[in-house]
Amino acid sequence: MNHQGIEEGDFVEAYVTNRLGDAERVEFEAHLVDCPECLDRVEAAQGLATGMQALGPPAAPARTTRGPRRWNVAAGAWALAASVAAVLALGWGMTERRQLERRIEAERVARAAADARARELARQPSPPPEPVAPVPATRPPGPVPVLMLVATRGADLPTLRLPRDGGPVVLSFERESPPRFSRYRVRLSRSDGTEVLAAVLPPTSRDAVVFAVDAGVLAPGAYALALEGETAGGRNSQLPGHRFRVVR
Repeated sequence: MNHQGIEEGDFVEAYVTNRLGDAERVEFEAHLVDCPECLDRVEAAQGLATGMQALGPPAAPARTTRGPRRWNVAAGAWALAASVAAVLALGWGMTERRQLERRIEAERVARAAADARARELARQPSPPPEPVAPVPATRPPGPVPVLMLVATRGADLPTLRLPRDGGPVVLSFERESPPRFSRYRVRLSRSDGTEVLAAVLPPTSRDAVVFAVDAGVLAPGAYALALEGETAGGRNSQLPGHRFRVVR
């Protein structure tokens, strides 16, 4: 799916109004992962929906005392506004967009981690053949677990289930709104205070930070993720952390 096909098929409007088929939606969301231009167009359509909701019902277009509006779109602007009104009826909003971005980003990181695991397995030498018992075939890498940490209170601890054959797991946490920090200091510890991971990470997207952890360093039990935000000037600020549990 390319830009010309998206523009000719009006995929952005069809996407935000939930008129794409399942196969087209999957293909379009895969395109959004690596195309900030199309993602910005989707955000613009959703922002137009928010603005129309704040203005209330539109006035009759016959006569008006207002001057002409300056739009950066062509003659299809009224059709786009009508489509955005349908988006409002379906309950779309900025929260859903952020969840979509986090899901797309987490899936991309998980996919990259799975590919790296597959390449690592491919580089390993095959064991020598035994005279009696056949050598078992190497299992292909399984799905990479993804745990999205959201700031909630009074809820059960989120659970991360470790993969049976090892490999990476992916953790994701929300950024502050609006974003204020250029980097994040991450410290992952067990419940007894043993440090498992310490790193300085750049933001993965405008709404989330996503990173991978080797499942081999995680044992079943409770964990705490401590966070600090670092500004462009080098100043650090303590941020709310997250707790979760790991099971097999």
